[in-house]
Amino acid sequence: MLLVAGFAAAQSPVPFKVIVNTRVVGGRMQRSLLSDIFLGKASHWEKRLPIAPVDQSATASVRASFSQEILGKAVMAVQFHWNRQILRGERPPPVKDSDQEVIRFVRSTPGGIGYVGADVELPPGVKVIEIE
Repeated sequence: MLLVAGFAAAQSPVPFKVIVNTRVVGGRMQRSLLSDIFLGKASHWEKRLPIAPVDQSATASVRASFSQEILGKAVMAVQFHWNRQILRGERPPPVKDSDQEVIRFVRSTPGGIGYVGADVELPPGVKVIEIE
C-alpha cells in the first residue's frame, strides 16, 4: 500500500497526504476512486453523504504532485478538464491557498476530502486515508 507520495514537475518528491472529514467511513481508498472524485466523476460517499473535494492553489507544489501522481495529469491539464466541465454545468472543487485552509474546509464539511503536505500536523476532525 502507498501512503501517498507524489512527484513535482521538477522530479523532486513532494510528499502529500489525503485527508477526509471524520464522518467519511473507511481508512483506505482506491487511487481510481480518488481520481474520479477530483475529476468530478464521483459525487457521493457510501451512505449517500455528498463528496466535497477541495483543491490547493494551482501554483502549489503539493497540487502538482497530487495532480501528477493521482490524476495522471499536469495541473494545466486538470484545469483544462474543468474548463470543459464548466461549459456542461459542472463545478470544480473550490481552491484554497494553504494547507491550513484545506484542513479547515475538510474539518467543517461532512463529506470533505483534500490533500496537504505530508509533514502537516492534523487537528481533530480530519483523518488521513491510505491510497491503494
